[in-house]
Amino acid sequence: TALLPLLTDPAPSVRTAAAQALGRIADPTDEAVIMALTRALQDSSHRVKQVAALAIAEIEPSAGQLRAVADLLRSPDVQVRRAAVRALLVAETGPFMEALLPLMDDADADVRQGAVAAVSLSGDSRVAAALEKRLAKDPSPAVRAEAAHHLGQVSAGAVLTRLHAKESDAGVRRWIEEELRGLRVN
Repeated sequence: TALLPLLTDPAPSVRTAAAQALGRIADPTDEAVIMALTRALQDSSHRVKQVAALAIAEIEPSAGQLRAVADLLRSPDVQVRRAAVRALLVAETGPFMEALLPLMDDADADVRQGAVAAVSLSGDSRVAAALEKRLAKDPSPAVRAEAAHHLGQVSAGAVLTRLHAKESDAGVRRWIEEELRGLRVN
């Protein structure tokens, strides 16, 4: 497509716009686009990296095509880590568990919340324990609520019941109660 050369334009704003546009128009069979966006993940601009990661996710490629995005989970830039974890939410995340689990302890609450959602998609046997830890100890109510939601999805009713009594945030308690109601109905 005519947008591919724009991914190497001298202006970061042009590279960013090109990556965003490519994510919206490409599909998983557009190997040239996915390869170009993968190269953009190494851009000197953190904004270009963020947008390229999200653009790749928008295309909904295979897990193998997302491997380069998973490498950004270790970025020193918090915005890039946020984009990378959001991008992985479109895929089965089992292949990325070793990179995602450390993000459950990231300094940034948005990264932790994204990691909670991403690990819950993996089917990995460590998910319930990781979610329980986040629900029990995370300082962010948003992260705890996310963990409660996903614990309900993995049918961890006993954990939710136990941690409900200890939860100080009313919003998180409501999430736990909703998940427990859902478990009783099913």
